[in-house]
Amino acid sequence: MEKLQKIIEEIIKEEKLIYSVFSNLKNKNKNGSYYWVYAIISPEYDEDNFIIGYSAIRQDITAQKEIEELNKNINIKDINLENNIYKKQNNIKLDLSAIAKGYTTELVGKYLEDNNIHSYIINAGGNVKVGKAYKKEYYKVGIADPLNPSDIFIKLNINNKSVVTSGDYQRYCTMDNINYNHIINPNTKYPSNYMHSVSVVSSSSSLADIYSTYLFLLPVEEGQLIVDNTDDIEAIWYIDENNIVKS
Repeated sequence: MEKLQKIIEEIIKEEKLIYSVFSNLKNKNKNGSYYWVYAIISPEYDEDNFIIGYSAIRQDITAQKEIEELNKNINIKDINLENNIYKKQNNIKLDLSAIAKGYTTELVGKYLEDNNIHSYIINAGGNVKVGKAYKKEYYKVGIADPLNPSDIFIKLNINNKSVVTSGDYQRYCTMDNINYNHIINPNTKYPSNYMHSVSVVSSSSSLADIYSTYLFLLPVEEGQLIVDNTDDIEAIWYIDENNIVKS
């Protein structure tokens, strides 16, 4: 903190402050690590409006700066696919977790149907695809209760459909008694907490996987508008045990 105080004093000296100054300041701890503070430096006046000193208000913004650093290389324009060749720039990394399982499940289903196997159940963990029910009217697919995952809160009767669920109850970490799930909003750089889960029903497992992730990041009202205006998808939002919304 001594170095930080010196930085503030230097700003005061160089700027000869008359008005308040806002600044992000980087400082070094004794252990060698760095931290950031957002500082507001303001002059103090006496009753005759003469400056008699300065005060500084500081807020630790280290976590915010760390997130900004981690999210430097997220520009989709740095990824290019030409003639089935994947090219990237600026050390960008591609995470396919929002689509890979759904896409793979869809391929497996197509393979079965291409080989005249039309009655099947594929359970890929959160991604379920079924063909035509065998010797019955339909398959029953249960959706786990996010607040008690060993229980089912709803059963769906489906044929030739996929059901994909995105939620906050399986992949998460807890810090300071707050749960942080694994689905990150690209705008805020933090997980969204509008619901505990959303399940999407579609004839395409790929499409259901994409939209379940997308809808999880949006307020329910915005998600409903998207579902209402998109062919081949329906959705069930589990906000809490007393608030379950269906499209």
